[in-house]
Amino acid sequence: MLRALPVLGLSLVLAACASLAAAPDTHPSSTASATPSASPLPATVWVNVPLGANLRGAPDSNAARLETLAQGARADVVGKRDMADGSSWYQVKAADGQQGWVSAANVVTSAIFRASSTTDGWTLMLPATFSTRTVASPSPGAFTAGPAGDSAPPFVKVQVAASLAALPPATPTGSTFDHSRLTEVWNYTVQEKIYRTPEGLFLAVVRVPAPNRAYQFLFWTADNDAPIVTQILASIALS
Repeated sequence: MLRALPVLGLSLVLAACASLAAAPDTHPSSTASATPSASPLPATVWVNVPLGANLRGAPDSNAARLETLAQGARADVVGKRDMADGSSWYQVKAADGQQGWVSAANVVTSAIFRASSTTDGWTLMLPATFSTRTVASPSPGAFTAGPAGDSAPPFVKVQVAASLAALPPATPTGSTFDHSRLTEVWNYTVQEKIYRTPEGLFLAVVRVPAPNRAYQFLFWTADNDAPIVTQILASIALS
């Protein structure tokens, strides 16, 4: 279990939302066999992806773009369409009253907030139930977050160094390798490696070699394919 330690050296900026550049839709165009979703509709969605979500006039990535909702923006859900290719679109009403459609891949159905480091050049979105803190570490600095009160996993930790070689070892003694897969972080395709820890948890390790620094993202979860890991990785922006 992670414990909060005094703040040391890492500047955090927390905000509800920020305006970022428009991004292409995650899913390609698919207008065939669109059907109303049979699943219960969430009342609200929040934009999770770093470049924002396009609000379109129809559930199709080729439909007219009405505006771009910034990362962290919330919108009220009006309807939903499930597409033949397996993707889904939400019909939403934005804060300014504009109605349109957003790809379900670009939003989440639970409240999120931004955590970032201006000195280390990263930003990510965390569930609103998380608390954030920095932990003492001489080099590199480290940021951790998890459910308020440290009651249970998942937890996330961010470490930054000048290079991959300078990052600290990721896996605790006694951990065993479970599996790996390719994942997308910002504009990088990297390996996500999952380990079993001696405490009975799973640890997902993602290392990103950016041009100016290297990043290590660690996730402690109760299962080896936790959706929260995919959600947070999809929200990351790096400089």
